[in-house]
Amino acid sequence: MTPSLDPKYGGPSVSIPALVDAMHTIDSTARLYAAGPSWQGEPSWPTYVLRYPDARPLRLRRSPQLRAALLRDELTIVHHHALWLPTLGYSHQAARRHRCPLVVSPRGMLSPYALARSRWRKKLAACCIPPGALRDAAGWHATSDDEARDIRQAGFHQPIVVARNGVTVPAWHEAVDRHGWHERYPQLAGKRVALFFSRLHSVKGILPLLNWWSESKATNDWHLLVAGSADEYTLDDLAAHAARLKISGRVTLADPVGLAKPYPLAELYILPSASENFGLTVAEALVSGVPTLVSANAPWHEINGIDAGRCVPLDDFPKQLDALLRRSPDELKAMGGRGRDFVRSTFSWQQQARLLLEFYDKLVAAG
Repeated sequence: MTPSLDPKYGGPSVSIPALVDAMHTIDSTARLYAAGPSWQGEPSWPTYVLRYPDARPLRLRRSPQLRAALLRDELTIVHHHALWLPTLGYSHQAARRHRCPLVVSPRGMLSPYALARSRWRKKLAACCIPPGALRDAAGWHATSDDEARDIRQAGFHQPIVVARNGVTVPAWHEAVDRHGWHERYPQLAGKRVALFFSRLHSVKGILPLLNWWSESKATNDWHLLVAGSADEYTLDDLAAHAARLKISGRVTLADPVGLAKPYPLAELYILPSASENFGLTVAEALVSGVPTLVSANAPWHEINGIDAGRCVPLDDFPKQLDALLRRSPDELKAMGGRGRDFVRSTFSWQQQARLLLEFYDKLVAAG
């Protein structure tokens, strides 16, 4: 169960359907219930993805049709992704109605950074949407060891399964993908490209990245491509910031709608996030053979040991950015190859789906 499949909400809109798809290949009774409005370019979903519209006013994120379906349909376990929304209440009510376990995935919402934002709203939600849902959960699903620690530090003692997001090995058609980008943004052609590809939100560290780009002497031979959907910032907001920093000629701010994912353009992927429970774009970059510089606020410390990039504290980010930008194309390509091999051998949707299905079975057996 997810509150929305709209891509504007970031990684979960991709990872949750992929997880349920893998589950469905193992257990054909698996279904994904989702709320939220439709959007332009929405894919056609398989029959086991059940969509229900939000009621107005949309800002309240209510879906009476979804609630009715969850209470009506026969369920043996309910798994809710995300916190602080009415859909968690629907899942709690359904678990009680069907006398089955409730599993909750916080999806990064219990990190210290996330808890510090809109603190009073979250305290209110914890009391009202609905009272006792998190207390009554039979188990938790974390996508990393860091997130499992966040769950424990928040005071919850139920069983936890750590099932990471999987990664779909892309069938990138590099020449075609590059052509589409170069046709829309010709200034990228022939450049050494460093890529930021994520939601345009302060949690992703986009403003500090632009500031570091303006200060670094190593960026002279590079071009920064910032691609993402508007969230806290629009592309115009970022363009104004880049103009103030006098780096407009060395930065392209791009709308990726209608284009392939931009990894084939890049020699380096950059994500200075303040909080990241997994970081799906990091996995996508690595599996595409692009070395990655990511903050230690994301659970990607393993790339340091295999020299596939760097996962470092934000205080050390500018120094490490300079160092990677000074690497030769061949050195970065070799780093990317190590990252690609690591992700392909470690992150399989089927493997993560089996972990979750085994966890469900244990909770059901425990009553």
